Amino acid sequence: MDRYENTADPTALCFEEYKDCFGDAGEIMKKHLLCNLCGGHLHFNHMSDFKHGLVQETARCPDCGIRVRQRLHKLQ
Repeated sequence: MDRYENTADPTALCFEEYKDCFGDAGEIMKKHLLCNLCGGHLHFNHMSDFKHGLVQETARCPDCGIRVRQRLHKLQ
């Protein structure tokens, strides 16, 4: 399996998809910025790969201590 494929595991490394972005702006921001387990504020880490034109984003919850999600974004 290619490491950039989207899988059922929300913490697996895959490209960001916006198919789950529905509702008003407040709901979308809560979904993106807050932990879905405890509601704590997520901390984000970004690593750039300029050779391949990618940014890897990792979101962790400091309250739970878990990695909530890991996504790839294409640089333009």
